[in-house]
Amino acid sequence: INTWNGKKAVFLGDSITAGSWYNPKNGWWENMTKNWTYWVSKLCGMTYKNYGIGGTHVSSAYNSGDGSSAEQAFTNRYSNMDDADVVFVMGGTNDWLPNHTDTAPFGNISDSTDVSFCGAVRVLCEGLIKKYNGKQIFFLTPICNANQLTANPTTGKTLQDYCNVIKEICGMYSIEVIDTHIKAPLHFMVTENANKYSSQHDGPT
Repeated sequence: INTWNGKKAVFLGDSITAGSWYNPKNGWWENMTKNWTYWVSKLCGMTYKNYGIGGTHVSSAYNSGDGSSAEQAFTNRYSNMDDADVVFVMGGTNDWLPNHTDTAPFGNISDSTDVSFCGAVRVLCEGLIKKYNGKQIFFLTPICNANQLTANPTTGKTLQDYCNVIKEICGMYSIEVIDTHIKAPLHFMVTENANKYSSQHDGPT
């Protein structure tokens, strides 16, 4: 708290960061006024700006049919973020989701351009280091998902594979990773817990 009090944070992410969730009772998407970005900033005494957009992918190497566009990918948005003292990046869920169309290739850690998910993570790492030189950068792995054992039909990879490669690539750049897939006690694999704490998109289908 003393470290970050009075500092400015920026958050880059998808619907989990934007605070968007699907309300099955009303049949539409709603926005939370106080999601995790608000509470992290409040508890640390920081001002913040939220750059989360629901449905967006880390990689732009796809043509989405789910309502988002490749132009909204993380790799095309980070350069427009404000200056800040600390940067949080949380993504990968939509890149993995088995029901998202035209998924980007998974690639490998040698990809250095946004031709794949791995390449996109590297583009983000290098771009953020250059843009926020000397500032603190955190990547957060995707949170758990009730369907996380299902492999994406295009890449053949599970959500854990996406989490693992985020940690591996960030390690190459000495960027700290907060493993919310494991350390956030959401337990969405247990139906009762998923029904209580998640929308149908991250909990039961």
